[in-house]
Amino acid sequence: MSEEIIKIFYSYSRKDLDMRNTLEDHLAALRKANKIQTWHDLELEAGTEWEPAILNKLDTADIILLLVSHNFIASEYCFGTELKRAIARHDEGTARVIPIILRPCDWNQPYVPFSKLNVLPTHAEPITSWADQDAAFTIVAQRIRETVQSLTKALEEREVQKNSELEKVQLRGQQSLQTYNEDLSLDENQVDQISLEQILSSLELKDIDQELVSNSSKEITDFSPTRKEKPKDQTRNVSSRKKVSSSEEQDEAVEFANKVYTRKTRKSLSEIQEAIVRGAWDNHSYKDIANNCKSNPISLESVGKRLWDILTESLGENVNKSNLRAIVKRHLQKNRTPIVEDRDRKYINGIASTQICEYVNTLSGHSGWVNSIAVSSSRQIISGSQDETIKIWDLDTAKYLRDLGNRFFKGGHSNRVNSVAISPDSRVLASASEDGTVIVWNLGTYSKMYQLRHQGAVRCITISPDNQFLASGCSNHKIYIWNLVAGEESKKFIERDAIKALIFSPDGQTLIGATEDKIVKTWTIQNWSQQNLPIDSESSPDSLALNENGNLLAISYRDRKIKLIDLHRKEQLYSLSGQVVALSPDGEILATALDKEISLWKLETGELICPSVKAGNLVRSLAFSNDGLTLVSGQGEEIKIWRIRKDKLVHKL
Repeated sequence: MSEEIIKIFYSYSRKDLDMRNTLEDHLAALRKANKIQTWHDLELEAGTEWEPAILNKLDTADIILLLVSHNFIASEYCFGTELKRAIARHDEGTARVIPIILRPCDWNQPYVPFSKLNVLPTHAEPITSWADQDAAFTIVAQRIRETVQSLTKALEEREVQKNSELEKVQLRGQQSLQTYNEDLSLDENQVDQISLEQILSSLELKDIDQELVSNSSKEITDFSPTRKEKPKDQTRNVSSRKKVSSSEEQDEAVEFANKVYTRKTRKSLSEIQEAIVRGAWDNHSYKDIANNCKSNPISLESVGKRLWDILTESLGENVNKSNLRAIVKRHLQKNRTPIVEDRDRKYINGIASTQICEYVNTLSGHSGWVNSIAVSSSRQIISGSQDETIKIWDLDTAKYLRDLGNRFFKGGHSNRVNSVAISPDSRVLASASEDGTVIVWNLGTYSKMYQLRHQGAVRCITISPDNQFLASGCSNHKIYIWNLVAGEESKKFIERDAIKALIFSPDGQTLIGATEDKIVKTWTIQNWSQQNLPIDSESSPDSLALNENGNLLAISYRDRKIKLIDLHRKEQLYSLSGQVVALSPDGEILATALDKEISLWKLETGELICPSVKAGNLVRSLAFSNDGLTLVSGQGEEIKIWRIRKDKLVHKL
């Protein structure tokens, strides 16, 4: 039986290199005995792209050693990227994280991720505080050795168990040969744990066509222990499930599992968990899955068990590796039908609301509220969330395309994303965050162009129609005007309260802004002269929307009211109930959301044309596609896509 080598990853600051070298020396006996294999960033080869290489080693390590000091805590990469991933793997059960306190520092705080773990050396006394530092390092080395022995023992027990199961299958196969007419029967769990080649080899079926076993992913049909043909009604298919599935179905399965998982845990599936779902979909064993993602089979199986438990709790039915495929297919088929219930359908002039606003699809993946949504002219959905990320989806296929700003993306946001905006030419994306930054991205390459820093949380952003200016509004009462091309500040205004919403007029000549103190104001771009709009309100505005002519302004307020203002006549036309508002690009339809319901109105008159479509979760954001035929809503951690049937609205519009 081959002995597994435990992989150890060092996470440390270069300023503590000497202490890492000392610990490496104390682990020399384990290393020379081929019990462990250690790795640190100084082993990177020249010319290697360092970040992917480091993350790969981090993701495949069995033990992650955190060498803690004030230098470690101050390091953005160590305390940020490496530590977040290490703790995530520890929580998944795919790695063991061991913090080692090198020097005195203020680490024992609830907001320090590793403070929940048992640290070394004894009593968390920093190594440099020991009179004999070698004694401290010896204790650390002993504890690491004990962990290595524990992991090795678990691997050995797993190997013994698998060998025992294989022997049982071999014995069963040999017994089946006593009678040619008996079918070969394998327990479903055993099929998952051994390969088809092993089964056939153990049975010594030399007469079986080699082509049948050359690829274990192929479906085996017309199986018989001899070459003698049997009538079709007597043959049996050994593998009742095909192992080849379309990548599209597999992606749907991962998306569904992620949705169910985040609903229960408020976290997205990790890469390891996603690999388990994909492997389960294709009926792979844990050993095969572990080989594919370069992980530990025992740790992987532990993560899988926890994943199935969470999915079981969330769905209210038993979920395991064997039945995942059937359960997912059933739920996906159910979710493809509109979610509007009969009791929620209301009729106007004989037309059901569900015929006008039809549910199409649900996008899952965020682990926090979806705060802002935009749709590009190239038909991409951009979503910004409280989980600090921006996600990009394809509107037509409803497929996830890309993450910007996640924990693996260097230079992303470090706090929730409050607003996203797309340039009219769809080449540039801007995202605003509570961390006081606006990041400008190239939508063609999904790369970061530059970052704009503010002195307060950035609550809203907008891009001018000529692609020249970007305006950002902050909690520090300031509005910044930036040159979008150069990334330089062009103008700044100071208001009496925090800025809540900003929007450029369609001709690009006016900027409209709303503040916490109930003021809605306009600025003329030519000379930056400003004017307050005469709007009376008892509540603060939350968002703004303009029609294509720039004369009708919709304002949503915190008191759940939406007002439509005629900017030319400076007067209010009507008021509606709602918390979120969006306008179709042609300026004909006003979409509003109140709690969990979406309604459509005729913009100019306020006539209700599609009431109370039940949307599911609380709606926090709305956006139309450029053709006005699709409405996208951010609801809780999900995004829903709705089709607008304008052919049903001709007589009304």
